[in-house]
Amino acid sequence: MKRLLKCLTIILLIAAFAAPTAFAGAGDTAANSAAASGGTKNASSGASSSAAESTAVTSQPKLMVYAYSLDCDYLSAGDTGTLSVSVYNTSDSRQIRNLKMSFSVDDHEIIPVEMGTKYLKRIKATGWYDWQFDIMALEKATSGVHPATVTMEYEDSDGNAYTATDTLIITVRQSVILSYDEPALDARLTQGDTPTFSMNLMNTGKSTIYNALLTFDIPGISNGGSVLVGTIEAGESNVGTTNLRVDTDTIGKVDGKVTLSYEDDFGQKYTKELPLSTTVEKKVVAEAPVEMKEESKLSVKHIAIIAVISAVALLVIILMIVKAVKKRREQEEDEKRL
Repeated sequence: MKRLLKCLTIILLIAAFAAPTAFAGAGDTAANSAAASGGTKNASSGASSSAAESTAVTSQPKLMVYAYSLDCDYLSAGDTGTLSVSVYNTSDSRQIRNLKMSFSVDDHEIIPVEMGTKYLKRIKATGWYDWQFDIMALEKATSGVHPATVTMEYEDSDGNAYTATDTLIITVRQSVILSYDEPALDARLTQGDTPTFSMNLMNTGKSTIYNALLTFDIPGISNGGSVLVGTIEAGESNVGTTNLRVDTDTIGKVDGKVTLSYEDDFGQKYTKELPLSTTVEKKVVAEAPVEMKEESKLSVKHIAIIAVISAVALLVIILMIVKAVKKRREQEEDEKRL
């Protein structure tokens, strides 16, 4: 009996020790299962993140010029101006790094005052930067528009290199200088006269002059309309010529003007008024007086009488000479006879 009780006691003790171990094993298994489940979720999240990164890597952060301006309407040849260029990172998720911007003009007639380059360490996603620098138009720069290029070299966050370019338009104007010979009329004109007016126009600037025109406003003197001199290239000259006519009823001092007008390469019009003056005298028709006509007639008669008298006198002289010669011969013959 005692032995039976001892065996039961041993069995109960073994069962008591074995139950916690079994429960602990079951708990570990659930924990491991939960961990495995959680691990799967994390792994799935990691895969999604990797896919997003892969998509982001293939999406290039793009940089572009979205605005630019000059602090003046245009550059005059030989002058400088400040150019503002705004660049924008169009990516909403990726920054750019190691940005180098450079400015250039193909014809080299517009140049940066200093280096014409700019370095930036980074521009954040959807960020921008305003680059300001001075540029100069050379003295020989052609009047008109000049395309300029802004080149942007940069990297993304993974070190991939990219290059982008944008074109800007900058206007240059050359000086417009039109020289001319001082216009003038003859100091004195007569009613009904048709004097010729000429004016030499010289383009001493570096841009072309268009539609050069002379328009006259002289009271009592007409020219039949304006005179179109036309286009004058840089360094060349043209002459405007017209015939004027003095009205028959104009007399005395006359003050007028000639208006010189012309245009530049951009269609801007220039005008200048130049004074003209002269004195118009009355036209006198010269008629010979009656007395003078009669005197002229008498003079003709006198000349005729003098001519007749001269002829008669000459004839008399000739007859006298002939007679004298004949008499001499007769004397010589009488002397021979003796």
